Amino acid sequence: GNYHVGEMVEMYIQGSQPKGSVLIPSNALIRNGKDYLVFVRTPKGFRPVVVQVLEERSKIFIVNAQNLHPNDSVAVGSLIGLKGMINNLGEE
Repeated sequence: GNYHVGEMVEMYIQGSQPKGSVLIPSNALIRNGKDYLVFVRTPKGFRPVVVQVLEERSKIFIVNAQNLHPNDSVAVGSLIGLKGMINNLGEE
């Protein structure tokens, strides 16, 4: 297209993905203390899994795949309820 002086444009430059890593949407990752967590679906709900963030890109994180499996499904969106469960919030 035609661009004009002073016009703002959004660019994305794709880089390589390190071996042994997976891409996780930013809305699937939550911080708990010093750890980053994803919530992996299980037959009975979700379990928190600690992941190591290797790199942050636009709307995604590249994380070490060590604690994840290729077929894992992770929760995305409003994770505050799941985080509250692991911190024993909301229990009587």
